[in-house]
Amino acid sequence: MSDSAAFAAVLGQLSKLVKDLDSEALQRIASGETKLVLVPRGSKVVTPLVLSEVAAEIRHAPSESAIIKILDADSRLTPANLRKLASEMNVSLPTSVKTKAAIQLHIAQTVIADRKRLHGGV
Repeated sequence: MSDSAAFAAVLGQLSKLVKDLDSEALQRIASGETKLVLVPRGSKVVTPLVLSEVAAEIRHAPSESAIIKILDADSRLTPANLRKLASEMNVSLPTSVKTKAAIQLHIAQTVIADRKRLHGGV
């Protein structure tokens, strides 16, 4: 395939992909806030761990079990990252809380207890 034929084929594929994007995604790409990246077929794509986004999701979780489910579902939330998350959320971890499960439980219990305290037991 010549370079011009390859170029035309790539433009055709890109136009199909771009056509399915919503206006917000198009604006982010146009502004440079988001970029398109070529990933070989079959590759695993891992998004960066953004603790503030995880914290926001946890703050909106309805129960301790829902919080633990969120924390347990993401393999990137190692004990070290859970400690960082606790810090991000202003949750003090006692030195006795060391395992992943114990950190998850402590974060969940603290978030729910704080919510009840701030909202009058609701």
